[in-house]
Amino acid sequence: MTYLRRYGSGFAQNAAKTLSTKIDLTPFGGHIAQPLLGKALRKYNQPVWLWDFQQKLIDMLHDDDEVYVVLPGNYFHLNIVEILQDQRGEVGDLVGWHRLFKGPWKHPTVVEVLEREVRPPQWLIPQILQLGIGEETEDFLVVRCSPDRAR
Repeated sequence: MTYLRRYGSGFAQNAAKTLSTKIDLTPFGGHIAQPLLGKALRKYNQPVWLWDFQQKLIDMLHDDDEVYVVLPGNYFHLNIVEILQDQRGEVGDLVGWHRLFKGPWKHPTVVEVLEREVRPPQWLIPQILQLGIGEETEDFLVVRCSPDRAR
């Protein structure tokens, strides 16, 4: 499936830390208290991109799904590699994600960044507008790929 997720400006600092640059997970192994999460992280011996789509969308996502992420001033086209379970928010804390309402980031997701631009492609604009125009709007919807990206 392919999804569109729009975020307000409060998420920009997290995106700058883990979508604009890759993160080396190797040093995290000794700092993760959850054994299954530590084992999952050790699989990645190369730096990776990370994002957390929050509970609202994570329940729908599967490995190899695509998500178009739109933030003020940034657009990312992502492919889901693996959704990790992190009830304590250890990964988010280690990478320096800002917590919202002091809640942990429970679903850090290893992603592949397929595109990173300032503006989304023209064909995606009408669907972004369906989500609303307000800065605080945060929602998602299922989208169809552009004709040149049909899967």
